[in-house]
Amino acid sequence: MSCHKVTLPFKDCGIAGKGKQLQDAFGVPLVANGGRPKDAALFSQTSDDFEFVHYYFSPAAMQIAKELIERWGGEPCPCPSPK
Repeated sequence: MSCHKVTLPFKDCGIAGKGKQLQDAFGVPLVANGGRPKDAALFSQTSDDFEFVHYYFSPAAMQIAKELIERWGGEPCPCPSPK
């Protein structure tokens, strides 16, 4: 299974920016499902040039937040490896 990625401009990912809105929106179905599945997760990674922030949703996140991920333009991608 693949992850899904939403990419936002770095400048839009401040304290009250779109990145925070995306994280908060993901918290709603995660809490509503009691933190299940336990491997449903959202990770973020800033691009090397600090132009973008990539938000990665684990494959299990699609089980509880598919509509949210699609609404934000999430696209399938390989899961990132830890740095």
